[in-house]
Amino acid sequence: GGSPSVQAAKNDATTGDFIHVRPGVYEEHIEFKNGVTLIGSGPDQTIIRYGYGFDEVLHARNTVSGRIEQVTLERLPSVLDAPVVVLDSAALTFVQCVIQGGQLEGIEIVGLSARGTLIDCVVSDNGAYGIACQSGALLELDGGTVRENRAAGVLGSNASIAVDGTRFEANRGTGVLLQGDTTVIIEDATIVTHSAWGID
Repeated sequence: GGSPSVQAAKNDATTGDFIHVRPGVYEEHIEFKNGVTLIGSGPDQTIIRYGYGFDEVLHARNTVSGRIEQVTLERLPSVLDAPVVVLDSAALTFVQCVIQGGQLEGIEIVGLSARGTLIDCVVSDNGAYGIACQSGALLELDGGTVRENRAAGVLGSNASIAVDGTRFEANRGTGVLLQGDTTVIIEDATIVTHSAWGID
């Protein structure tokens, strides 16, 4: 059945459910529910955006699974800083999504049980890092592009990162910035046109 908003559909969903989102622009903050798959109509057709207060567009906490496909997630211009997505000790997979416009990170992944998996996604035009993976979290990048973020494309701080086939381009700092006890495995990546180092 139809729901008046994406969040309303989330609230009604249970583990294993699929939510299909029609083309349109949805201005709302989403609290992701464990085990649910959200499928848009393409990132140029289904846009979820938000720009009020310090809230991100999408927040997930203590989820062990979930999936978002073919959606643009966009933080609108605001005098208050916020990322686009926060995974707080949460695991979530993004497929063919666009994540853009954060005054801070595009995606913040934090906590020992946190895992962000991005497959053929674009993370661009964020005010700090494209993706910040911290405090024991895991980031998996498979294809896609991380570009034109105002700090590093990816920050790893005491985290684990695996990259396969991703393009890092024209981030204003470093392509991949590693801090603390971070492990990284990079296969078949393209890292070009950064203001600082490709990997530091």
